Amino acid sequence: MASILVNQRAIGSVLKQVVEDEDDDDDNDDVDSNQVFGITTILNMTDEKSECVEQLHKLLLDLSKQHSEVDTFNFINNLLKDNKQPVALLINERYVNIPPPISVPLLQSISKELAKMKASNPASDFAYLIMICKLYKVKQSKRENKKNQSEQVWSNAEEEVFDEEAEYKFEFCVKNEKGSGMSGSWDEGDCEMIPYRRVLLFPTKKLDFITNKIQSLLNSR
Repeated sequence: MASILVNQRAIGSVLKQVVEDEDDDDDNDDVDSNQVFGITTILNMTDEKSECVEQLHKLLLDLSKQHSEVDTFNFINNLLKDNKQPVALLINERYVNIPPPISVPLLQSISKELAKMKASNPASDFAYLIMICKLYKVKQSKRENKKNQSEQVWSNAEEEVFDEEAEYKFEFCVKNEKGSGMSGSWDEGDCEMIPYRRVLLFPTKKLDFITNKIQSLLNSR
C-alpha cells in the first residue's frame, strides 16, 4: 500500500518537520527531514487493481461478515462489487501526540483534491469513503459490563465526529494482534485499555459537513 500512496501525486498530504536554517546546527543533526509524522490521503478501492486493494477488499468482507450486522455486511459486499459506485479508503494517520486541529486543513485539502480529480476523471467520483479508526475501551468487570457501556478513547479525537455521521459501521477487538499499541503490563489500580478498530462508511458528499463540524467543535473549546 505504501508504494501506491507514495506514487499518488494528485491527492494526499504528509506531515513532516520543517527545519529552519537559523536553528542550531547541533540540533539539526538529530532531525531527519524525511521522517513522516502523519498522512491523510485517499486510496481508490474501485479503479486500483493491485494485489493490495484486492487483499483489502477481502479483509473488509471477512471482517464485516464476522463482526457486523447483516445489513452492514450486505451493503459493504454490494458496494465493493458495484463499479458504478466508486469507493475509496480515507487514511488519516498521525503520531498520537499531534493534536486534532491539524486534521482540519488536511481534510479540507483532501476535499479540494477530490473535487479536482472528479472533474478530470469520473472514476474518481467516489460515492462512499471508508475509514478504519483506532480506539481503546476501558476493560470492565462482568458486573460493570451489564450496567454501563465501556468508556472509549479515540486515537484521533476528530474521528468521533466521523463515527457520529457514518451510515454503516462495525468494530472488532485487536487485543491479541501485534502492533496494536497496547502491549505491556498493567499496575494494580490502572484501567486496562483494550484496543479496537472501528470501520466507518459514509457518503463522500458529507466530508465537508464533517470537516466543518470538527472545526466548530475545536473552536468551541
